Amino acid sequence: MKILLIGNIGAGKTSIGSILADELKLPLVAMDDLRFRYSNGTIPGEYSALYQFMLACNDQNGCILEFSGVGCHKHSVKKALEDSKKSVSVVTILSEIDVIKKRLKDKKWPPHPWSLDLDNALLKIEKELKQDLDSRFWENTLLNHKVVILKNNQENNFDEIIKIIKQQLK
Repeated sequence: MKILLIGNIGAGKTSIGSILADELKLPLVAMDDLRFRYSNGTIPGEYSALYQFMLACNDQNGCILEFSGVGCHKHSVKKALEDSKKSVSVVTILSEIDVIKKRLKDKKWPPHPWSLDLDNALLKIEKELKQDLDSRFWENTLLNHKVVILKNNQENNFDEIIKIIKQQLK
């Protein structure tokens, strides 16, 4: 089993992924963790981290993966997951921008080669996530993909979300 958690910066993907990884006894592969480990804030460093993420997507072993789910690399992530021939549940986490901004106050940012206008980035990511939901980008019945839309508007209360995800995985 593979679970892909996608959502905006600060939506709670890593927190939810950590809880699920512990409960389901699966490794968590988080894009920010890979940036800390493999990236040095350069374009080649970013692609080194992305390469490691793609390897995990393509791997035959089960895991929990998390990244924003947007941008030009989402197509490669989707293809790598399809090529893994593993059942994949895609969980989209939608959070209110104000809640996200509160969470991001204390975030330790990984090395990143691009400057980030946070307010603009949050709006662009949210827009693309919603477009992908409308177009059903992440759905693929051949691979048993599931899309679960969760509105996580509470600051750090993930218990209900974990319960919903586990029910959907049954």
